Amino acid sequence: MDTIYGSNNWKLTFLRMGEGVTVLRALTCDTDAALPESLGGAPVTALGARALAPDAPSTQGEELTIVGAPCSAEWDNRALRTLALPPRLRSVGDYALMNCRALKAVRLSDLPISWGTGVLMN
Repeated sequence: MDTIYGSNNWKLTFLRMGEGVTVLRALTCDTDAALPESLGGAPVTALGARALAPDAPSTQGEELTIVGAPCSAEWDNRALRTLALPPRLRSVGDYALMNCRALKAVRLSDLPISWGTGVLMN
C-alpha cells in the first residue's frame, strides 16, 4: 500500500477504468472530508457500490493511504458529516453512502451524475 500526503485522511481501494478511476472503497477518520480529484494521474470518475458504507467488505484493487492532519478518531465513515465529491465524478454506485448516519451535506459539481439505488440509505 502506497502512502502520500494530502488535505484529508483516506484509505482508498480503486481501479483504473479507461480514462478515469473508480473508487471501490474509501475510509476516513475525518468528520469533514473531500475525496481526491485524481488518483495516479487519472480523474476520479466513479464511486463503486458501497464505496463509503462503513460496514462494506474489503475489495481487490490498488490501495493508497492519504495522510492529512493528525487523526485521533477511528477509521469509520459513520462520523463523516460533510463530503465533497470530485468535480469529474459521473457515477455513484448502489448504496455508496449507506449507513453514513452523521452525513449532513454532500458537495457536488454542477455536471450530471448517474445515481445508483439507495445511495443515501440510512
